[in-house]
Amino acid sequence: MPTYSTTTDSVAARVAGSDAPRAQRTYYTVEQNAAIFRSYFSLEFELGTQVAGAVCRFPELEVKCALSHHLHSGMLRARDFRARLADFNVPHPEHKVDGRYTNLVRHLLAAPDETSLLAALYRVIRPSQLRAYQAHASTTLEVNDAPSRELLEMHLPGLTRDLDWGQEYLARQERAGWSGAAEFEEELRGHLRAVGGPMGVKAPEGATEPERYPAWRRPRQMALEPRFTLLSADRYTLPDWPEYEAIPSAYTHFTELPVIDIVGTLLSDGRGMRLPFEFFTEFSRQLWDEARHSTMGFERLQAFGVDPYSVPIPVGHFTAWANINLLHRLASLTQVGEACSFAPKRQWVKHAWERQDPLSALEHEYDIVDERMHVRFGARWIPEIMRLQHDGRSVRQVVQDADWEFRERINKLRKKAGENWAKDLGERFMGCGTDTSPVSLAPALDGIPNIIA
Repeated sequence: MPTYSTTTDSVAARVAGSDAPRAQRTYYTVEQNAAIFRSYFSLEFELGTQVAGAVCRFPELEVKCALSHHLHSGMLRARDFRARLADFNVPHPEHKVDGRYTNLVRHLLAAPDETSLLAALYRVIRPSQLRAYQAHASTTLEVNDAPSRELLEMHLPGLTRDLDWGQEYLARQERAGWSGAAEFEEELRGHLRAVGGPMGVKAPEGATEPERYPAWRRPRQMALEPRFTLLSADRYTLPDWPEYEAIPSAYTHFTELPVIDIVGTLLSDGRGMRLPFEFFTEFSRQLWDEARHSTMGFERLQAFGVDPYSVPIPVGHFTAWANINLLHRLASLTQVGEACSFAPKRQWVKHAWERQDPLSALEHEYDIVDERMHVRFGARWIPEIMRLQHDGRSVRQVVQDADWEFRERINKLRKKAGENWAKDLGERFMGCGTDTSPVSLAPALDGIPNIIA
């Protein structure tokens, strides 16, 4: 028979800074479990929203895509921790986030460089979370608290997978000459120890009180690795970029790369208002979707013998969309940019099947499945944000105004970059299919030869 303890101190002390062995079963009271799960939720939620807003600071495509996926996985853990908190009669923890973890993640974002940030995330914070979840699952009452144990055990493989990628990536950086971030890692390790680790139960004696960190301010422009040789304000189409003719299918999705960073800003900026938790789970899903779409496009370009790094990337999309207010960003991106992309994307699907290219056809078909969902996300949250902001306009007017603001901004960027720009922006947006807005996340198929693979 196992022995039992009436305190969580020994477990908390171990997971705050070192591995916790499988030892005795522990009586976690309901109140203790509620406090622990609130800490778990707070840290996952802060990482999933604050770090999402900082995806734009990472230039490497591999990092943008992997980190987006991992943040989405963390938001799924937060979702399940939130459900367990509801069992403990703790509703809406997203409105009661423990400020200690807000400050911890702000400290993380104050890293001196992007690789140091990843080092602190994948060598300090994520491993400590894994130890805490393992210790909690292996020490709590097996039957009484089985919902907690099984929930934690369910998420261990995904967190382990994410850690494997992060630590392998950092090892590659060290082999390439990166000297490490030992000092910053130790800062974060001490900060995490001072808040009692991911459990937040008890800080070790003598722990130093962490300093207060300001909210991170994102740059106005996204970072992109120098391997990308052609950065544009807007999407290049004929006649701007003659090479466009040589790419039968995949140009569309890969050049949505900036949307990864744009969606990340929706998550971070959404924290400025009391939005329901579902807002964050839905746009966390879209964050991962956009990373998947870029990866799909990257792979198809390579299959066609095209260097993805030579394809023009419309970084101006981030500069324009990410720097307008949250409501207009959401309205323009989802109700115009994405909603008006379906007709040309269906053309791309048809074109791919006609030239017997099923992988390209399925790339676009699965993209359409995701994009329909994203349009629904926008349609759901635009009225809610309007309500919170006491915005008296109609949804139609908001979409029109948002589309016009984006068009004005992108047109100025096109002019500044020496790209084709419009002296007259035309009439206001009247809906997809009316040719009243050039904004779409898919270029028209007109002019593309019917290439047979």
